[in-house]
Amino acid sequence: ATAFVVYGYFKIFVQENFDEGRRWGDIALRILDSNLAFTPMTLYGFLLFWFIPHQNVANVLIDTYEAGMSVGDVDGAMYALCISMRFSFFGGVNLSLLSHSYVKALKQMVKFCKESAKFAIVDLLIIQGLTGIDYFAFSVFEGMIQDEDVLLANARLKKHSQVLEIIYSRRFFSAFWFGEFAEANKWYDQSLTFPSMKMPKIQLIYHTFYRGIIAYQMYRDGEGEEWLDEGKKALDRMKVWTKKASKAIFENKLYLLEAEHYASNCNIVASKESYELSAKSARDRGVVHEQGLAYELYGKFLSSVGEPGASDWFERAHACYIQWGAAAKAAQLRKDYNLGVPDEITSASFDLNLGSIKHSRDEDGGLI
Repeated sequence: ATAFVVYGYFKIFVQENFDEGRRWGDIALRILDSNLAFTPMTLYGFLLFWFIPHQNVANVLIDTYEAGMSVGDVDGAMYALCISMRFSFFGGVNLSLLSHSYVKALKQMVKFCKESAKFAIVDLLIIQGLTGIDYFAFSVFEGMIQDEDVLLANARLKKHSQVLEIIYSRRFFSAFWFGEFAEANKWYDQSLTFPSMKMPKIQLIYHTFYRGIIAYQMYRDGEGEEWLDEGKKALDRMKVWTKKASKAIFENKLYLLEAEHYASNCNIVASKESYELSAKSARDRGVVHEQGLAYELYGKFLSSVGEPGASDWFERAHACYIQWGAAAKAAQLRKDYNLGVPDEITSASFDLNLGSIKHSRDEDGGLI
């Protein structure tokens, strides 16, 4: 089964042949030994994730973790648990609940597989930044690794490219969510020095998605024509993934990059429609953080062109971020745009339903 997984993986990586990639993944699935952790972890975490919503993958990997622990495949189980929580994060699971899972899992990982703990703790730092809560996660290493800078220095000394890549990616993601685009670009460029960063995995989706948004924002901020081209590259890639992989995963992201593209080309009507389509698609698929992102960028666009109503969209974004559990992100939004909403506001305070937006591209679709 593992050989079929690897073959399917390289069908996507080398040829971008998603149909063949999925076919070989399905073959592997039929002969899979579910009692071992490594092969199902690889199958779902590095191949079938293109076609299955993130939280569904996370749930399968939790089962993989439990199966691995039951038969003594401890290393495989720990990595399955780490990757499961990563998919939960990108899938929009409430960050307060997810942080508790991370803190509990780290104790197990340090005991059974310290390498997996290094990856998990870096992922937890993204959540720590978004929630504004210090989980004192590095205490599990009992003074051996005091913080991320020490982990980074050790990884550089040992030339541990996977740890370096995950730290650079974490810093890119964190900077993106707080609108620090120059900082995000610095870490994005550094992460690309590792060839593995270009290989198909869940981080590639979000490197592409966030980089595209940053590129369009940089272009509209007057940072140069090359940023429009960079944004178009991300948009074109998202079109391919939406068509060949899973509409349920990529549709809202495609709409949002289209909105940014239209905004960058001064097409106000089309950009408004695409922002709203992105938010609706994200809401329908339960990715509240990306619904909030669509609202935030919509409000930012309206504010930039002097259109009324920007504060309404910022307030909806704030409600989504609170629902996600990203209190620090919500507080930043409230401060930056002087929103008259309290800290404890919930999404129930706003009508986040956009209604029935009709568009020729808007087809019915649910979770697969």
